[in-house]
Amino acid sequence: DERELAQRNRAYFSAFKYLVMMTILGGLVPELVAKLFKFELSVGLMKNYMLLMFTTALVLPGAMLAWADKPTD
Repeated sequence: DERELAQRNRAYFSAFKYLVMMTILGGLVPELVAKLFKFELSVGLMKNYMLLMFTTALVLPGAMLAWADKPTD
């Protein structure tokens, strides 16, 4: 029904906002650290970060729906 559709869309949009934030921080923070401290992250670490973002994109909407649907006392 419409309520479930609204909840699903809200969960997907919240996950999308989180992923956009992770993407922006993943691009800006390493660049800032490299400029300030003359330090650079390895390619392997950035690959792991991208894998984290990908798996988060798969799991986060379902987790948000399950968390919103938990029984209340």
